[in-house]
Amino acid sequence: MVENLRGVTFEFLDTKLLSAGLIAQDVQQTSFADSVTLDSQGYCVLDTSQMMYALINAVKELSAEVDALKAKVG
Repeated sequence: MVENLRGVTFEFLDTKLLSAGLIAQDVQQTSFADSVTLDSQGYCVLDTSQMMYALINAVKELSAEVDALKAKVG
């Protein structure tokens, strides 16, 4: 699930402000599709707050795996 997401940087067309995030259309292809809604102008809006627990757990799992591999090598 997390592996299919890509972090990107982008510039808002109207304000020229730089930002970072995810591609909403990519998120729509995951189990977090309900995190994407359309605004009144038809633009995708992504609410990443629902995804935070999965990302935190993914980091914890990777950290445990790295620790286990270090113990084997070490």
